[in-house]
This record gives sequence, structure tokens and C-alpha cells, in this order.
Amino acid sequence: MSADVETVETAPVEVPEDLQERAVGVVVAYEAVTIDSLIERVNLLKELMKRCMVEGQHHGTVPGAELICTLFQLGPRYPKHSMLIERDNGHFLFTLTCELFHIPTGRVVGEGVGAGSTMEYRYRIQTEDRYSDHGQPIKAKYTPFDFYNTVLKMAKKRSFVDAVLTASGASEIFTADTEDNPELYADQDKHPHPARQSLPKPPPGSPRAKKANGNGQAKGKPELVTGVVEKVWPNDYQGTRYFMLKLQDRRQIQTKDPELGATLLQCEPGEGFRAFCSPSPKPGKLYLVSFDTAAAQA
Repeated sequence: MSADVETVETAPVEVPEDLQERAVGVVVAYEAVTIDSLIERVNLLKELMKRCMVEGQHHGTVPGAELICTLFQLGPRYPKHSMLIERDNGHFLFTLTCELFHIPTGRVVGEGVGAGSTMEYRYRIQTEDRYSDHGQPIKAKYTPFDFYNTVLKMAKKRSFVDAVLTASGASEIFTADTEDNPELYADQDKHPHPARQSLPKPPPGSPRAKKANGNGQAKGKPELVTGVVEKVWPNDYQGTRYFMLKLQDRRQIQTKDPELGATLLQCEPGEGFRAFCSPSPKPGKLYLVSFDTAAAQA
């Protein structure tokens, strides 16, 4: 089964006409940017954030970059001559350059670069045989070819966001190159936490005293969970593989289901996250049930 799973996309948001009209003069001013036009460009970006962008869906995500392109009438293109594909020990490395051009004039206003590799921790840990922390051998389920298209799209997305940053100066909206930090995908959080305290034993008959279901998940009605991804990683414990995701508000989501886990690992730091999760007895911990496919199809 291919591990290339489509990620959840947010519903499209239209940029108000009054903002687009104001942006026309700002983009033309690319030929000779004055202080006033620069201030107007910054104000337009701030107003776009306030009126059109939703925290957890657009800030720091591709849909947010697409809104900025719509506002300033910018289009992306990826020159074939600048696309680099390398192979090393069976793994793939893609390097793409994205050009942003002003649609009415065709003038190039900025470019960005992005890379993606199957050697990244989230993919390599699924394509190479290894040993668990307890010395148990773990056979690889996939090959680098299973992630070929996924990694190519990652490189494309990263170059697009970088180009939007360069052309618009929207650094306060986006966080660039957070995926370059390997600490984001480690099993342990880089910020130390106090030692866990034992939970008090719940009284008999209480909801917390009930046993979990067969999937190791607490009983409870699934609820829609939204937020911004901080990191994702697989974790092997006592011969079982868990797929983990941490949101920026410190909530942690996990699943043992291989198909859900493969989709979970495609999430990028800074992306919006929408999924149905069931509660856990532990505060801040949730079990993944399904992704919000309705939002992707909207």
C-alpha cells in the first residue's frame, strides 16, 4: 500500500474586493517602493490576517500563502531547469525553486527555495530496518519509493512558502524552515518537564474507572480537534508502534492504527490540524479517530 496519503486542506477563503483594489497600487509600486507604499503593504497584510485568516488554519500554512498571492495577484511557477533530484543509498532528495510573478504584468517579483528528502526522520524511520529501545528488531514497512511523491510535494510547498515570504515580507505570519530542526521529530520534547505525578485512583463507577476499548482508547464521543502542529514522530514501545502528534497548545494526539499513522506523519510543523479525537483520562492527551475529510472536500 502506498504511503503517499493526501493531507487535509482547509476550505478556500475569498479575499475581500476592497483589499484587492488597494493591493493593485501596492504591487505596481514594486518598480520603485516608497516608504508610504511599504507601510501600506504591511497594513494590507495585517488586515488580511485580521479579516480572512483563521488561527490554526491559515497562519504559517500554504492556504495562508495562497491568500497573500490572491491579494497581490501573484502566481507561482517552478522552472524545470532549477529542479534538482539526487539519489543517495536509495533515498531521494528534491530541491525546487518557486518563482512568484505579478499576473497582470508577468514580472517576477520574488523566488524561494525548498527541499524534501526521504532521509528526513519521519520517512527514514519507516524505510529502514532498525531496533527498538528494548533491542527488538523492527522490519521496515515501506521503501523510499512509497514517499517519492509525498517528499516532492513537500519540497514544492516549502519553496512556495519561502517565495511568498520573500516577495511579501510576511515574516510575522509565517515561520520559515522550522522543519529544518531535527529536534522537532525526536521522541522527546527538547523542553524538560517535571516528573509525572501518579493520578489519584478514581472512585468505583466513575467514567475514569471504566476500561478502555480494544484499541487502547478511552470511551467517549469523538470531538473535532483543531490547532497548529508543533511536531510529529513515531514511537516504538514494547513492540508496538505509536504515531504521535503534538499541537502548539501542548495537547498530544496519538494512534496505533497504521493507516491513520501514515497520514498523521505527513503533517508539517506550522500546518493547521483538524481531526476527530476521543478523550483520554490524562489531561491534554487525545486518541485519533479520523481526519476531518469534510473540510478537505469543502
